[in-house]
Amino acid sequence: MTERLIHKTVNFEIKEIDETNASFWATASDEGVDRDGDIISQDGWDLKGFKKNPVVPLFHNYHEFPVAKAAKVKIQDGKLMFKPIFAVNENPQAKIAFDLYKGGFMNAFSVGFLPVEFEEETRKDGRIGRNYSKVELLEISAVLVPSNPNA
Repeated sequence: MTERLIHKTVNFEIKEIDETNASFWATASDEGVDRDGDIISQDGWDLKGFKKNPVVPLFHNYHEFPVAKAAKVKIQDGKLMFKPIFAVNENPQAKIAFDLYKGGFMNAFSVGFLPVEFEEETRKDGRIGRNYSKVELLEISAVLVPSNPNA
């Protein structure tokens, strides 16, 4: 079963900040229930297409230049982890975004993906959520408000 493009957002902690290269390690997704009642199986990520074009736009805006690229992306400890390198010398917005992350004023990223396989399930709170078992990663965006508060 396939559908349209979906965005899911997570909070993260900056790890291994590298000011020289304007980069750090961050969590892009985990298996926590997000605010929409959905869960993404971290074993179900298809990363092949993303690795060919590892863009990090600002706010899922596909009509502006990216603020970073994902130099590395991997599944580790049940989380989708990535290392953005911000284009601080090429894009003024990238410099601002990197400084806001570094300063702790921005703390979230969001995945843009195409669902490949999922099942709907009624959650404990009565909401109907989706369990995504296979998804294709399209992009990871720098964002302000997370959908997934657990990462």
